[in-house]
Amino acid sequence: MKDNRHYRATPMGIAKMLGVSLYPWQEKVLVDCMIPGSTALCASNESGKTTRVAAMLVLWFFLAFPKGKCVMTSGSWMQVESQLFPAILAHADKFEGWKFNQTDFTTRKGGTCVAFSTNKPGRFEGHHGDGPEKPLLMILDEAKTIPDGIMEAVERCKPQYLLAMSSSGLQDGFFYRAFTKDAAFWRRHTVTYKDCPHINQAEVDKTIAKYGINHPLIRSMLFSEFTDEANGTQTMIPLSLWNEALRSKPLKRYGESVAFMDFAAGGDENVLFSRHGNQMRMVDAWREKNTSSAVGRFIILLNRLKREIGLEKGCVFGDGSGLGKPMCDSIGEGGWEVNPVNNGAPANDPEHFFNRSAEMWFECKKLLEDGKLFIDQDDPILTSQITSRHFSLDLKGRIKLEEKSCLRESPDRADAFIGAAVSTPIRPISYLKNEMPWEEASLEDDVPAGQIPGAYAGM
Repeated sequence: MKDNRHYRATPMGIAKMLGVSLYPWQEKVLVDCMIPGSTALCASNESGKTTRVAAMLVLWFFLAFPKGKCVMTSGSWMQVESQLFPAILAHADKFEGWKFNQTDFTTRKGGTCVAFSTNKPGRFEGHHGDGPEKPLLMILDEAKTIPDGIMEAVERCKPQYLLAMSSSGLQDGFFYRAFTKDAAFWRRHTVTYKDCPHINQAEVDKTIAKYGINHPLIRSMLFSEFTDEANGTQTMIPLSLWNEALRSKPLKRYGESVAFMDFAAGGDENVLFSRHGNQMRMVDAWREKNTSSAVGRFIILLNRLKREIGLEKGCVFGDGSGLGKPMCDSIGEGGWEVNPVNNGAPANDPEHFFNRSAEMWFECKKLLEDGKLFIDQDDPILTSQITSRHFSLDLKGRIKLEEKSCLRESPDRADAFIGAAVSTPIRPISYLKNEMPWEEASLEDDVPAGQIPGAYAGM
């Protein structure tokens, strides 16, 4: 390849030299991959993640670090043999002095790249970087099929650069956690078929017609949603919907202010969420076994919300079942009357919902689908909890949530978020007359602080 340092500096430049066109999302992924650390790419089938992203990344890596080391693996040998390495071999004739074999190559300065598939963590022993001139790049293709044991072996290698890429799969394993509970440790990208103009829409329509828009295969293959096919359940709030809500900014701060408290049981979390207009914010989340201390902390936080967003009496809600009932009473004695919410109570629409909890989650889902909530924080624990709750239909055809005893973790933050999102004040609020319709609200329409009680100052 011609020694053009201007192009060699980035994977995008190398792609241009090789005549490979890239979509904007592919360029964004490659930019992240140039930074030491871990990048996760969840992309629809046939999106070009292997032939475009992985191939250009590897070729850039060895031009930038000609003495470096790259290890590529996949849960499937067929993927390695027929997709992963051939994407690199397609450009082998452009790199003079590099020695290419079927699943490995060596650069002129001794850099090595090897691709294999294995279910034995021991095969990763000995793969390490060696200083700034000899870093280690690891690429995990079809990462959804790679077991956690292999990922642990990868982490022991301490690669300076790591790319895990795959189509989505079940809500389990390290790749799923990279987009939920462990999101803080990854630079994440989610790509659907709509981001790939080369995917034929007629074929997409044919596949959807065959399986149905809500079939797990369709949600995974085309929309990059993690699914759970077990026991006929479906995710109430899919990860794709939640990520879309995180990206959108339908901010409307003026309007009612609401607070919702979820109380700890044993080792769970106490959580307080607020909603000011449509702005959702986790005020605090902490573990506290002493209920008196927890009550005191809730009261302090509610007093703070009164100053910050104009929280009024009649606008405070809390989990009123079990331990929550006496805590609601104690907080009431501290000056904040709490409207108890019993998740197990009958739904307002008992014909379609098993109980009030299922109804509240469904109401929140609709708010997210309609773009009516602004989420102030990207919290991986909240993401994990809110995108892991499943529902099914009971014998009467009503929506019923998965029992909490079946969940991997108690959904404390998720329940508080749901409660704050859908709860409405019991008493009339003094400034509701200033409320504007959703479609008229925007960042430009925001009312200056001071005109409406509780407006955020200086935001």
